Amino acid sequence: MFSDKESVFDNFAKANDEDIVICFANYEYEDYSGYASVFYYRNSTKKFYENYGSHCSCFGLEGQWEGDEVVVFEELEKRFPSGL
Repeated sequence: MFSDKESVFDNFAKANDEDIVICFANYEYEDYSGYASVFYYRNSTKKFYENYGSHCSCFGLEGQWEGDEVVVFEELEKRFPSGL
């Protein structure tokens, strides 16, 4: 479902933000439900962030862009032991 940066923003109903560099974005859809994970870097803060969203068949990912700062980068390595 995510083919590029614009498709990530479109699915979350977020305006395109040139300050954000998408590092990893994944969307899984099964049985009328979807789950999204996005890891990104914000140039202005020089920090990494993560965002998650989910939905059922009635709704999409709209309004679920929160962006929590990744305080310890090693935590991402634990979540993805085989690498990104």
